[in-house]
Amino acid sequence: MAVVKEIEVDQPVCGKTVVAFDGHALRRMKERKITETQVLATLRNPDKIGLRADSGRSRVRRCYGSHAAIDVVY
Repeated sequence: MAVVKEIEVDQPVCGKTVVAFDGHALRRMKERKITETQVLATLRNPDKIGLRADSGRSRVRRCYGSHAAIDVVY
């Protein structure tokens, strides 16, 4: 993972005060019109945790309405 962007947050996210995004994540966010605020909200208050992810990674989901959801893998 090559970090392209880091943001400092006032309220910790998963115990961290800096959140890093790689190029792949930023491209996918742009394609899907997902904001950094939505990513942070998903990490802070997921509706589902423990979703399947590659070894060494975690995945959470926040639902937005009945047909939309954001998954964040970290």
